[in-house]
This record gives sequence, structure tokens and C-alpha cells, in this order.
Amino acid sequence: MREAEHADISGWDFRWFDGRASEDRPSWHYFDLVAERARSVSSLLDLEVGNGHMVVALPRLPPLTVGTEGYQPNIAAAAESLRSRGGARRCRARGAHRHDASS
Repeated sequence: MREAEHADISGWDFRWFDGRASEDRPSWHYFDLVAERARSVSSLLDLEVGNGHMVVALPRLPPLTVGTEGYQPNIAAAAESLRSRGGARRCRARGAHRHDASS
């Protein structure tokens, strides 16, 4: 437990769990569902965006794409990831410094 409490999971990187935990995966893939919907909508909100890599990997971002993140170590990484696609505007944790992804 002590080792787990100190594992680095910034960016929602859970490789620390490899070989230590298992889970059953559903038959559908969340990313594929989001990618399909993102093609035909004008806005996208990703709650708990992590480091932003899922949003950045989408084939098309809607004109207004916003990510929120509450885990302080992920905020700067998320803002940088979202900035690289130009569609995202802001990542912010409650009480944290705002990282504007549009500048």
C-alpha cells in the first residue's frame, strides 16, 4: 500500500498497475464512441481530461472544445496537449492557476 500511495500517476499514467491489477473490458471502446460523435457536434466537454491525450488523438475536434482537470499535476500537461490542437480553451483545477490553452 505504501508503494501504491507514492506511485506517479500524473497524466493518468497507470502503468504502475501493470501486472498488479486486472479488469474486464467492455465490448465497446469509449474513444471510438467519442470520435464518432465529435465529427458532427459543435462543442465537446471532457471532464477530468487527464493529460489531454485522448482529446488530442481525436480525428476532428469541434470548434469549441474544453477540458477540465482537477488533479493539479495534470493541468499543465493537459493545457499543453490541448493547445497543440488549437480547439481547446482552458484547463483549470478549483483554486488553481488557470492555464489558457488558446494562447
